[in-house]
Amino acid sequence: QDRGLHDTELRITQAPITTPASDQPDELVPGFTRRFVVTGGAARDVVRIKSRDADAPDAFEARWSLADQTFKATTTDLAATRLARLAGWWQPALSGLTLDGDIRSVSVTKQPGQAVAATGVFDHIVLGNDRYRIGPISGRLRHDGSDNTLVFDGADGRIVSERYLAEPLALTGLRGRITWSQTDGATRISLNDLALDSQEATLRAGGTVRLPGQGAAPVLDLALDLAAPDIPRLLNRLPQDPDLPNPKLRDWLDTAITRGTLDAGHITLKGPADRFPFADPRPGEAFEAQLSGHDLDIAYKPGWPALKQTRGTLTLSGATLDVAIPSARINEVAIDTAHAHVDDVREPILAVTGHVDNAPAPQMLSFLAHSPLSKKFGPLLDAIDIKGDADLDLDLSLPLKPELGDISVDGKVTARGDTLVQQYLPAPIDDIRGTLAFDETGLVARELAGRIGGVPIDVDILPAPGNRQKIVARATPHLPADADLLAHYLPPVWLGYVEGSLPLRIAFSLGGKGAISPIEITSKLAGTSVNLPAPANKPADTRMPVAVTVDPDKRRVSARVDGQDIDLATQLGPQGVPERMVIRLGARGQRLTAAPGHGLWIGGRTPRIEAKGWFDVVRHVLHDSGDDE
Repeated sequence: QDRGLHDTELRITQAPITTPASDQPDELVPGFTRRFVVTGGAARDVVRIKSRDADAPDAFEARWSLADQTFKATTTDLAATRLARLAGWWQPALSGLTLDGDIRSVSVTKQPGQAVAATGVFDHIVLGNDRYRIGPISGRLRHDGSDNTLVFDGADGRIVSERYLAEPLALTGLRGRITWSQTDGATRISLNDLALDSQEATLRAGGTVRLPGQGAAPVLDLALDLAAPDIPRLLNRLPQDPDLPNPKLRDWLDTAITRGTLDAGHITLKGPADRFPFADPRPGEAFEAQLSGHDLDIAYKPGWPALKQTRGTLTLSGATLDVAIPSARINEVAIDTAHAHVDDVREPILAVTGHVDNAPAPQMLSFLAHSPLSKKFGPLLDAIDIKGDADLDLDLSLPLKPELGDISVDGKVTARGDTLVQQYLPAPIDDIRGTLAFDETGLVARELAGRIGGVPIDVDILPAPGNRQKIVARATPHLPADADLLAHYLPPVWLGYVEGSLPLRIAFSLGGKGAISPIEITSKLAGTSVNLPAPANKPADTRMPVAVTVDPDKRRVSARVDGQDIDLATQLGPQGVPERMVIRLGARGQRLTAAPGHGLWIGGRTPRIEAKGWFDVVRHVLHDSGDDE
């Protein structure tokens, strides 16, 4: 009528559309019958087609302009499942795609001389395949010739990927856009301000992925920014498949970091995906990651004291991992600086260095007592008590897997005027200064300087057979002023016969639970006068080598005077008083038979002996009395 369409209805009946014939053809579109109202007028040269029931699902509207030959069609509320079937038929590569939810609208436009353009708006769509699943998500999709743009407006669901996520990742937001186009058989995908938020982390991504086609690996050029309030919760999502890169490092990270926050992370990926992580990079390839966090607890090796309240930055470059730790605590002691390094994360051996200034010495040494080295150093640490402050330098090499070798340890504790208390010392050693070094073989200290009862002393600590530590001390007390110090080892009654300076070397070893060996005391008695009867007398200006052995367990003291061929053996009572003493004079091998029981026996062969003098010594030693009775 008047060259226009009036009261015109279009009815379309469509049989089901299926894939090409097969045993079980897949239905792409179910059969349907639709009725549309068609209007048009010659004056406007426009034809419109609308669903008769505009509010019904799958409502459709089309507009065709005869003047400029443009066509636009829009449909609403499409079932996403049907669209996924069509996508798989149109592009076989998408045949495994699944879509759940609704497509709010789809518009298709065709203009003369231009490719078909299409836009779609989706809301709460879940998409995936047999390897991953993401959603619900919302956004828009635009197709214009060879250019495609996907804009995300939000998300409220989760990401599931059995290969790349050990556990689902909960989504709370998704924004940004992804564009892709094809050129010369390759597809270029661009990520523009892509932002993903979850309960575990926030991720910002940008860059490109190029799909060369013909089965070649994707080429990555991506920059990622990451933050996570709870690192262990995020690491629980790390996959542990052995065919993925760096399984040993991933397994270690999952168990080592037990607490902490990732403040900022930046990751750069450049190169073919099949060469990731670019451990031996070619020109143009890179894998760089820099992660900074705080309040981390790192159990870097089972059995070793963990780093607590750690703040630091991890840098991963290719196969090399580096961790700078400006602050942390270990055994309740603040660490001034620490550093960790792995040369090759494919065979991860963790090198840890650390330094502590002016911290309590007991906590410094407790690092050894609370580590697998306690079997080696425990005997000494159990037997001594150190008070004061010290510095610690530590260098560890810790294989993160048993098959990568043994632990290597190198460290030192530097004393800053500390005090050492040990039950077999006559008094505390004060003002100790020097360095105590340790490695997997034991403890080593040379010439630790201090004072004991006001007397200068220097001490060596060395490894000894049988998992023991040997201690050698050198001091020069003066008698009678310092008699109380020596009374810890020798009967005080004998010390009354010695005067002057007495240079001594004291040596013993410590074993398990502080078990002590016999104590060896040696001296050449230079500057010492010995006021015993001949042949044991000696003026201060001569030398006479003396060796004294104190056996604390058996409560015995034995002595040997080499220059005069004198041997002395003493059995001490419960209070340290001599109960039995045997003195042999003459060359070694000379036998002396003494009756059992308490008393003092002197015998042997010597050119000269002061009998009356020795009689007085016997009386004095046994009865500690100077009168004639």
